[in-house]
Amino acid sequence: MQTNIPTENPEQFRQKMSIVCLGNFNPRIFQPEWFGRHSLLLEPEIDQQKNSTSFVSTDYSYFVAGDWLTFKCSFQKMIVETTDPSKFYPLGDLVASIFAVLDQTPIDSYGFNADAGYDFTSRDVFDRLGHTLAPKEAVWNQLMTKPGLSSIAMMDGPFDDQAFRRLLKIDHLMDRPMGIEVSENRHFDEVNAKKYFKLSDTMLSIVPAINEFYGDFVDGWEDNFRKMINLAISG
Repeated sequence: MQTNIPTENPEQFRQKMSIVCLGNFNPRIFQPEWFGRHSLLLEPEIDQQKNSTSFVSTDYSYFVAGDWLTFKCSFQKMIVETTDPSKFYPLGDLVASIFAVLDQTPIDSYGFNADAGYDFTSRDVFDRLGHTLAPKEAVWNQLMTKPGLSSIAMMDGPFDDQAFRRLLKIDHLMDRPMGIEVSENRHFDEVNAKKYFKLSDTMLSIVPAINEFYGDFVDGWEDNFRKMINLAISG
């Protein structure tokens, strides 16, 4: 259920979903032809003449497909992201399919990430959010002339029975006087993920995490952001 903000409902001006994997990759293979050959993307999405941009070298690949997907890969990191909310679920399907093809690719850790920007119109409400999340009286007023919240992050877990750690973060957007970016990261490290999915004798795979957790993450991230804002400006 959507959480209502009692004083002001800030305008949401951006959404982004990404999946990040750390491991040992071969960036050179990730080019439009490879995605098409394995039926991971549709032909119109990988048509370089019309809808895609790509850069591929020995140590880095960059691939934009259609109007929804951005793919980046270095030796150590793969980032797959979209700013199209209608593609948040397909993003997870695509990443699971990539690693179904590359089932012998070593992965050290991975994470799901959601980001959204919000603009306030009331200075009082905007300031209340900052004061609630980062009280100034005990420390900051003693050190600064007029302190204001720039960034705050809170971590939760991982606990013994959990596969991932949660990190929630709020940043003040300097190019928007009353704008914030809210983000959530769910990070699966090798130790906890292998323990949770009972993968102790095999390589870490992202597919079980996408199957079990990614849909719930997509379903709930926006309500979690709204709830956090609601609690902060009501405090």
